[in-house]
Amino acid sequence: MALSGKRYIHHQSIGFADYGERIGKHVAVSQFLEWMPDYLENFGEFTRETAKDWAVVQFLQNEFGMTLEQINSLER
Repeated sequence: MALSGKRYIHHQSIGFADYGERIGKHVAVSQFLEWMPDYLENFGEFTRETAKDWAVVQFLQNEFGMTLEQINSLER
């Protein structure tokens, strides 16, 4: 009841690897890349601390060698 909208939607998360297997890695990456500018606009840039919580950020860093600065520039 403390939430401003008085609603709480519970969902189960799926890991990025499992999601990629389910729909295809290319499609999964494309969806996340489309989503990231909206996230950045609404919640601000990823930090070293917040990046740990996002599998897609870790994927972009590990698979493509992107820095947080490069990932955060996806908004622009």
